[in-house]
Amino acid sequence: MSDRLTNRLYQAALLEVPEHGWSDFALTTARRRLAEAGEDLPHGAERLLFAKGGRGLLERWLQEQAEIAATQLIQSNIKGTTRRVEFGVIAFLQCLEDAPALASRAHARLLLPDAAPLAAKLLWHIADAIWSAVPDPSLDYNWYSKRTILSGVLARTLARHQRDNSPNKTQTRQELTRDLQRAVKVGGTLGTGVQQALSLPEKAFAVACRVRAGRNP
Repeated sequence: MSDRLTNRLYQAALLEVPEHGWSDFALTTARRRLAEAGEDLPHGAERLLFAKGGRGLLERWLQEQAEIAATQLIQSNIKGTTRRVEFGVIAFLQCLEDAPALASRAHARLLLPDAAPLAAKLLWHIADAIWSAVPDPSLDYNWYSKRTILSGVLARTLARHQRDNSPNKTQTRQELTRDLQRAVKVGGTLGTGVQQALSLPEKAFAVACRVRAGRNP
């Protein structure tokens, strides 16, 4: 089936999410409505186009929001790594605020126990999209540590954002700034620790060579 039909079904399913959630039924209802409107979507087509069902639908939508936020970050003139990361997170939050019904349903779905692996995957994807847009030149362990730490910050921020009733989500933004400041400190400590850990095998090998040669370590 064509990408056009996939995209048509995707857009139609988003209209069903506020009522039916990120579910297989939302996709089935959307497919049925499109078929009634004349689209060539036979029974069961939604299972071919979205093999992961409602979770695949949710994954695509959140990944799209992350890419929108990343594009805004790339096009921005914000200076400084931490400020750019903060801008990227806020841009992602704004995407959620622009679609409150979908965001609320996403939050509720990802809190369910069976969604834990998907939630972790999506947090990593969002963190990676933001760091890639900063951009992040890291090629070593820092590449992983930065995304791991930001995934944790995102988890806290998204939970806070969902229940924040302050004007313009001011409280969430203030806490985000503090979280990122703390993360910078933790990141530096973590980076030093990882570097030391990675150097241990080399140091151990050097010590072993000296012992074998009859010299003190």
